[in-house]
Amino acid sequence: MVDFAKLRNERKQPVPTDPASIFQRLPKPPHINDLWDSQAKALAAWNDRRKERDLVIKLNTGGGKTLVGLLIAQALLNERHEPVLYLCPTKQLVQQTVEKANEVGLGAVAYDGPGLAIDFLNGKAILVAPYHSLFNGISRFGVWGSGREPVRLGGVICDDAHTALGVVRGAFTISITRKDHRPLYDELVGRFRADFGPTGRLGTFDDIVEREDHGILELPYPSWHAKADEVRQLLARDHAEAFKFQLPLLRDYFRLSHVLVGAREITITPFQPLIHLFPSFNECTHRVFMSATIADDSSLVRTFDANPKSVSNPIVPVSLAGVGERMVLAPSLMQLDEQPLKLTKAIVAEVAKKFAGVVILTQSETQAKIWLDVGTVVMGDAVADAVKELRAGTSRGPFVFPSRYDGLDLVGDACRLLVLDGLPTATNSYELFRAELLRGNSSINVGLAQRVEQAIGRGTRGAGDYCVVLLTGKDLTSWITQSASLSLMTPSSRAQVQLGYDVSKTVTSYQELEQTIMQCLNRDKGWVTYHAETLADRSEQPKVDGRAIEVAYRERVYIGSCMANEFDKAISSLREIADGDKDLDRQLRGWLLQLAARAAFASNQKALSEELQRAAFAANNLLIPPANRPPYEPIAVAGEQVGNILDEVARFALRKGVLDEFEKTVSFLTPAATGNQFEESLKRLGEFLGFRSQRPDHDFGVGPDALWLCGEDRGYVLECKHRKDPKNALTKDEHGQLLTSVQWARQNYKNRQFISLIVHPTANATEAAAAEKTFVLTLAKLDELIARMRQFYLELTLSNARAATLDKVCAELLAKYGLSPDEIGKSFLILFKPHKASGK
Repeated sequence: MVDFAKLRNERKQPVPTDPASIFQRLPKPPHINDLWDSQAKALAAWNDRRKERDLVIKLNTGGGKTLVGLLIAQALLNERHEPVLYLCPTKQLVQQTVEKANEVGLGAVAYDGPGLAIDFLNGKAILVAPYHSLFNGISRFGVWGSGREPVRLGGVICDDAHTALGVVRGAFTISITRKDHRPLYDELVGRFRADFGPTGRLGTFDDIVEREDHGILELPYPSWHAKADEVRQLLARDHAEAFKFQLPLLRDYFRLSHVLVGAREITITPFQPLIHLFPSFNECTHRVFMSATIADDSSLVRTFDANPKSVSNPIVPVSLAGVGERMVLAPSLMQLDEQPLKLTKAIVAEVAKKFAGVVILTQSETQAKIWLDVGTVVMGDAVADAVKELRAGTSRGPFVFPSRYDGLDLVGDACRLLVLDGLPTATNSYELFRAELLRGNSSINVGLAQRVEQAIGRGTRGAGDYCVVLLTGKDLTSWITQSASLSLMTPSSRAQVQLGYDVSKTVTSYQELEQTIMQCLNRDKGWVTYHAETLADRSEQPKVDGRAIEVAYRERVYIGSCMANEFDKAISSLREIADGDKDLDRQLRGWLLQLAARAAFASNQKALSEELQRAAFAANNLLIPPANRPPYEPIAVAGEQVGNILDEVARFALRKGVLDEFEKTVSFLTPAATGNQFEESLKRLGEFLGFRSQRPDHDFGVGPDALWLCGEDRGYVLECKHRKDPKNALTKDEHGQLLTSVQWARQNYKNRQFISLIVHPTANATEAAAAEKTFVLTLAKLDELIARMRQFYLELTLSNARAATLDKVCAELLAKYGLSPDEIGKSFLILFKPHKASGK
């Protein structure tokens, strides 16, 4: 028998450090002949730039990122002979990565918890581990100040870096959940409640805590500055074991943290992840960030403290490699007689029964329950088993995976029908908080686009794979039909969504929908050719948002300066861009100025802090209100009703998308909604009517709950009492509140005539209220108004009129449905009537 191992050793060939050369020397499994063009280009570019500390490689989902990352890891191992770490978001992906390494003959071992593998420490094998194994307060790789010698790494490969952001932040975040830590949650709620009074947010706080509103409030930083030490001591004394992974990291940085109060949890999280606490990562000389092409590059700076120059110059091979064939359809955008959800369920059952694997992705466990009549909800460790069944063909599902948009490699028949139900919104309190405050900002919208693309990419894992994707849920279809949202998606995904729009316009029945889906699944040549040609025409280089990267870098400078007690430097780093970049959107400008105000407060510059906070709130009134709020800013131009409505419709690439946005809005105009939800939806209802709207009381601390302005000389003043028991009549104090708001409106808009009204369950008022000359919009009349608006928008969006003539159609429909300012008053408003029963 020939000893081939001996012959190999006798050759004494130099160990290659070029990843492409390493691949050529590996034994190939039957299904891998050579690198894809995009993989080869990415490896060549990395090899040319390998001396840079941080490098970003962006490849299409399904484009072979894992093999590229493993080859780079082996190249670093061969070059430096030091430990190399390969990080994945989940344990499931760790196992898949190790299997891929073994498949091509690369030495890799999985992190097993008790200790670090000897071959890894000796630089003989790549260690594949989940992110949380490195980033935690008792990390085996070493934590700054722990006394444990840190592991010196020759390289770190961060795979799926765009999906790991929440995991990394979670390592530094203390989450005090209502479910698991109820006594502690209640104690902190009690300590914090009074702090929201001076900011005018006590009502919202009570809605969140007592009525479980979905909103999130930040504890005002002056209050947290005073209470941070006592809360830290409480946690360290009584709850050290519960938070043993987070407290060692956060204990010296409580004051440099956000405190967020939500219905489900209280969250303490630092301004930025404290990466410097992990020398193995922070001091590593080679860090490679593997990400999807849609990823928000600024998050790599914000989360990992990556070099902004390298992030601004990512390695992005232009290729369609890995882009699977997807027929993306939204039943709610079709002219169907039956409910879209009912039809979707019927198709789900049909495909799973007769054809191939079906997977449903939902945004939450609650949403997943809607699918129990056609599928099996799978969570936790059971997800891996379900995926194995789908891939082996022993089950077609349908399987429902709540809040699972990564780690699902569903190749071939494992998933031929994918249902995405609901917009994949933020998954933790900090992301929800930031998304709300920076609503409309590019980094938030890019994050949403990233999650949507990540989700619809689960069903295709390569250029030869194909899948039908059905989109359901008003929030998702509303978002994806907006032109601004589409512009943030990769060219290939944007082409597939727009292609789906064209297909949707022709479908008018369940039978046609089913037939269309089968054209994809049965490999109809017309469909396959049309899809391939459309995709090939849209290949282009993804853009890099330089401003977002610069802002993230400034935030990094800010927290580093705060940790060093260099507060003036921290303030100037943010003020320079907040005041100097005139194109910065208002929400983000406010966010940066509030951070600067915190630094001024921490350094006892109280006057400067108050000045900065006023400027922050003036730019973004969702931030913490200052002690002295800025003056009210009147609406300068109200515009005309028809023009405003058409502007609303024009935001959508497919007109019918505005209907789902409308339905999402009016779903909160019910007695069950919290005050904040109802008032915000009432403001949006005014915008759907073609009016300019505000929430003066919420945003400025003065005026009515809602203000609608129409044309040049009309307006509505609205107060909301929707949560009252219908048995209780309008009171004198409530009527007086409306009279005060009307007086305020007339002072600020002297040339307008106002109709004042109260949204109230009934038209009953106490005799003391003397409100018989005051209008009421009862909840029943509000429902009638909503129904009429629904019909208006349905006809408007179904119109074949082009943009140039749509204004005429809109004006005719407003007249038809009685939705002009005058007709609204006549049709839906009635006068209060005296009622002897007293109200509350």
